Order: sequence, then C-alpha cells, then structure tokens
Amino acid sequence: MDRSIWIGRKLCPPPPGAARCHAPSSWPTARNKENKNEHGTGQGWSRNKEHGTGLGWCRNKEHGTGLGWCRNKEHGTGLGWGRNKEHGTGLGWGRNKVHGTGLGWGRNKVHGTGLGCGRNKVHGTGLAWGRNKEHGTRRGCGIWVYFLSKECKLGALSIEYTGKEMVFSGIPVASGVAHGPVCLVGQKGYSIPERRIEDSEVQSEIHRFQQAIVETRRDVLEVQEKVTSALGDENGRIFDAHLLVLEDQALLDQVIRSISDSRMNVEWAFRQAADKYIQALAAIEDEYLRERAADMRDVTDRVQRRILGLDSTLHNPDSIKKPSLLVGHDLAPSYTAMLRREMTLGFVTEVGSRTSHTAILARSLKIPALVGVEGICGRIRNGQVAVIDGFDGLFILNPSPQTLFEYGQLVQKKSFALGPVYAERSLPSVMKDGRRISISANIEQSSNVTDVLDSGAEGVGLFRTEYLFISRDRLPSEEEQFEAYDEVASVLSPNQVVIRTLDLGGDKILSKVDHAPEINPFLGMRAIRLCLQQVQLFKAQLRAILRASRHRNVRLMYPMVSCVSEITQANAILEECKSELRRDGVDFDEEIPVGAMIETPSAAVTSDILARHVSFFSIGTNDLIQYSMAVDRLNEKIAYLYKPAHPAILRLIHRTVTNAQNHGIRVSVCGEMASEPVFIPILLALGVDELSISPPLIPGAKFLVRHMDPSQLKTIASMALDFAEENELIEFSRSIIQDCAPALLDTDRSL
Repeated sequence: MDRSIWIGRKLCPPPPGAARCHAPSSWPTARNKENKNEHGTGQGWSRNKEHGTGLGWCRNKEHGTGLGWCRNKEHGTGLGWGRNKEHGTGLGWGRNKVHGTGLGWGRNKVHGTGLGCGRNKVHGTGLAWGRNKEHGTRRGCGIWVYFLSKECKLGALSIEYTGKEMVFSGIPVASGVAHGPVCLVGQKGYSIPERRIEDSEVQSEIHRFQQAIVETRRDVLEVQEKVTSALGDENGRIFDAHLLVLEDQALLDQVIRSISDSRMNVEWAFRQAADKYIQALAAIEDEYLRERAADMRDVTDRVQRRILGLDSTLHNPDSIKKPSLLVGHDLAPSYTAMLRREMTLGFVTEVGSRTSHTAILARSLKIPALVGVEGICGRIRNGQVAVIDGFDGLFILNPSPQTLFEYGQLVQKKSFALGPVYAERSLPSVMKDGRRISISANIEQSSNVTDVLDSGAEGVGLFRTEYLFISRDRLPSEEEQFEAYDEVASVLSPNQVVIRTLDLGGDKILSKVDHAPEINPFLGMRAIRLCLQQVQLFKAQLRAILRASRHRNVRLMYPMVSCVSEITQANAILEECKSELRRDGVDFDEEIPVGAMIETPSAAVTSDILARHVSFFSIGTNDLIQYSMAVDRLNEKIAYLYKPAHPAILRLIHRTVTNAQNHGIRVSVCGEMASEPVFIPILLALGVDELSISPPLIPGAKFLVRHMDPSQLKTIASMALDFAEENELIEFSRSIIQDCAPALLDTDRSL
C-alpha cells in the first residue's frame, strides 16, 4: 500500500514497497494575532514574534522558521521535536546549539551535522547511530523521508526496491549528486582476424590502413570541435593526445613494415603494434603517463573499427533514451565528450583516476562521476535505482528512503543557493559603486547564439573562427564564413560581436593548408603568423568579417600578437580588403574596431606600443600563463607550476591594463582565468573592463560582479602588486565570494 509522506506537519515513513512524497494540501488555520506575530506568518498553533514563519506547534522568536514541535530562538530553523538556539537547523528530535544541523535524534554542538541517533561535536558529520567528534563521518541507518528533484521541487518519487541497499566506494572525480536508473554501457565486441596476405595485397592493405587513419583523424577533430564549442579550448585540447597518436610516425611505420615485410593483414598488424604501445604505457609507475594508455586505447580502437568497417564509436550515446546513471568498465574520453547532458545524470567506471581525461571532461560537463569502483558491472543490472555521491565517492545501489532523504536535503540546499544566481542573469553587471563590467560569451559557431541569449551575456567577446575550418574536407568559402558571422551579428545586434581571425596551428592543424610539420607547433607557424603567410586565406576571412560588420556591432581581433609589425602588416591587408569591397559597392563598417590578443609576454611588455595601433585588448590568459611560466597546463606532472595568480602573471596583466587606460582603450580577459570565480575579483581589482567566458558560467559571473563589495578590490590590488603570497591572495578573494555568493564556491557538501 502506498502512503503519502508529509514534511513538517506529518511524518509517515513509507512501506518497503514504495515511497512517495507530497507537500501538504493545506495547513491548520493560523492564529497570528493571538500568538503575537510581527512581520511574519504563523501557521498551525504557532507563535512567531519577529520576521519569521512558524508552522505546526512551534515557537519562533526572532528571524527564523520553526516547523513541528520545535523551539527556535534566533535566526534559524527547527523541524520536528528539535531545539535550535542560534543560526542553525534542527530536524527531528535534534538539539542544535550553534551554527549546525541536527537531524533525527542527533545532538550537534558546533559547526557540524548529526543525523540519526548520532552525536557530533566539532566540524563533522555523524550519520545514524554514529559518534563523530572531529572532522569525520560515520554512516549507518538513519531516518530520511523524501528525495527532491533537480529542480528542487517536492514531488512524487516511485522507487522499485530490488534488493538490500548496497554501498560501493570509488574515487570521486566530479562533485555532485545524481539519482536514477542504471544503464550499463560498454564496448561492442569485435574479433581481430589474423591471416597471411599475398604480395598483390600489400598495397591495398597499406591503403586501407592509411584511409582508416585519415577517417579517424576526421572523427577526432569532429569530437574536438564539439567539445571545444561546449566546454572551451582547454577541454578541446584533451584530444591533442589522440591526434598525436595518429601522427606518431614510429607507430605508423611499424604497422606498414608488418604489412609489407611480414605479410600480415592490416587488422592484425595494427593491433599488435598498438597493444605494444598500450602495454608499455600501462606498466609505467607514474599515474599521469599510465592514464595516457587510456587515451591511446581510445584512439586505436577507433582506428581498428574503421579498418573493420564498423561504427567508429562504442555504445552510441544516442541509444540512451531516458535520463540514466551510466556504468561501465571504462568510458573513453571521446565517448564521454559525446554524452548528451540531458540523458546523463552521472557515470561510474571500474577503472580510472582523477588525472584521466575522462575525469577532466566529467568535471567540465558538471556530471557527478566516480572511477575505480572495482567489479561494479558484475553486481548490477539495467534499470536498478542508484545514487552517485560525487562528494564522498559512494555509489549506492537500491537506496532506501532514508538515504534518498539525505541526498534530497543536499540537492535542495544547493539548488536553493543557486536560485538567485540564475534569477538575476538578465540584470546588468554593474558593481555597487556604479562601475560597469561587461560579461560576454565565448563561442565557436553560429549555432551557439541561442546559448548566448539564454545566459544573459552582453554579446560575444570571442568568436573562435578556426572551428569553421577544421573537420572539413575543404576550406570554407568567403560566402560560407560571411553567413556564419552575419547570423551571429544580426541576432545579437546591437550587442558587440568580437570575431577573432584564424588561430590555426599549435593544437589545431588544418590539412588543407600547406603547412609543414614542426617540432614545437605551439612556438611555430600559428595564428597571425600563419595568416600573414597564407595571405589569400587571410583575405577571404577578412572580407567575410567586414561584410558582416554591416550591422555596426562587429569587432575584429588578431590572435597571438608578439610584435607591432604583425599588427601593421595585418592592418595593411585589411585596408586592401576594404578597398576591394568599396570598389564592389559592398556595405561594411568603415570604422570597424580592430583589437589584439595579449597572449605572449612580449605583447604584454610592449602593450604601450601596441595600444597605439589597436582599439582594444583581449588578454588570453591560457597562453599568457603557459608561455610566461613555461608550463603545459595539461601535463599533470608539472601542473603545480601553472599559477594564474603568480606575481609575474598579475604584473603582466596590470601592465597591460595600465597601458591600455593610458591610451583610452578597454581590456577584456577571455581565457580560463576569467571563468574561475575566485580569480574574478583579482582581475577586476587589476582594472579589467570585460570578461568573456563560456555561456553557462555567465550567470554566476554577473551575480558576483553585482554583489561583491567594491571597496575590497583595493585590498586585493594592493596584495597582488605588493607580492603577497599567492595562496593568501586567493584565500582573500575566496572570502569575498563567500560573503556575497557562496554558492559559486560550492565544490563540496557545505555551502
């Protein structure tokens, strides 16, 4: 028999067969007048004196809410036979004295949580008949009543109990809580034939191999483009490792030798060579290098499938028809990147680590995820209900109503905290002292314009045009480029659209461009350097951008400028394009603003000279940090050297801003540094005028700008320029956010 569960007024645990939860349809009549209620609401035998709400046999004196036989004196909430004295919440026969939460026969004294006959004294969590004194967690059984949906609405939840609750431990790689049915995913098996080939077959087998490499490269570039479009350059560069495998001449030569010298069929020759590399990487003690074996396994599997004429992907994400928790032995980075967010509640794998590229993608996608849950695939079946706890690293199969209540409370708290952030996303990003900070979006293609509008962005601060060029069999024409640029400019008018010219090279190579291989492509022929060499390619893009400027809201920007001569050369070519369009009678913005990206130390140091030749600066912090600190940020072995708040980086930013202000031009930051809330106060303190970030992050950035205390920026600026300890500076910035927008720092259970 089904039974409703009411929160606050009635507590009715459901039978083992099912659990539902409903908000009460009505409350007892309030007696506000008799019970001395000022500025608040009292419902159901309640007494509420000032600015609060009391529901159900409660007494609430100041600024709080008491629900259900509780007593609450100051600024808190007591629910269910609880006593709560100061700034806290007591739920269910709990006693909570200072800044904490007690749920279910718990006693909690200082800054902690006691749940279920637990006693918790200092900064810890006790769950169900546990005793926890300092900074720890104990778990057992507890009393939980309901689970809240992701939208934080109380509703009905049908649970199929298929067995006893089981808890598995793993490595949490992406925080959050996910709840739903399990969907087992895995690689579709295939067999590798082994046979000797005839002399006449050698060339055809080599051709099959080369064709598979070309097709796989196209597949990987397509995945990379989609990831970059959704998650930014940093995550797109994860697939550089895959592209490097496809360009590894030693591997390619070994396969071709096996085919031509040993007369082995291509499938077997490639598998033998690939396995040799994978096994060598997997045997390395270093965790970072060992995890690269997973990348190689991913891309070589794609090649093998191409050789065999099979679907190039494993278990197609499109086959998942309802929101699910994905569980598998391993999820390749390319598969993770293609997951549909609306159908993926979270995922669990049997292998992996925090340094795997799959884990990095999960964090960027904000999908709760665990890895290293050994043997889980053999313990579950499709359709079973489970919970992923991406904070404590738990996978809970057949969760009880008690467990669901716990995680429902957690989801409710976090959703409630983020509510105001999204509610204010359409408001202007103006600081309390009246300073206007533009918050714009980074995009890669015209289809992203809907995300820009939904996010509350004030235009586009970076249109990465190179993604119109990669993953194509031919170069896009001027007309194709114009249509893409014009669509964005038209839809977003009158808001600005900053279009960056081609940033090809480095990690983004285009096979249709005549470009010789380089030992170090990141320090070679890339970006503006490549455009100045490939003039016709550059002119076609400049003409397309100029034509789109007819809406009078387009700005043009050159990437990776290192010296003033590059700007003068590019501007000379731009003037040629303008003359051609005038001659043809084409409308364009004669005064189109031209800017430069500050991504190299040389550009930052000479920004006073560059400022005389451009209308604005945009600081690309990713490359600026990488080149200044001589560190590859994706290399976990030296990741500790990648320090955005290093004094050298802050001085370069401050110097750029000062020189820009002296010449009356604005400065934006479009790198990942602007995407991290903790760095936003630092950038604003250094005088940055605009932030350009991924659309999903814009509401949080705008909320922070609107609510932070501007007077504290002076302290940050002083600390940054007086060489305070990096950690000290970051912690001070974090304290600012904690005061005005703590939800933006929410990476664990506590807000």
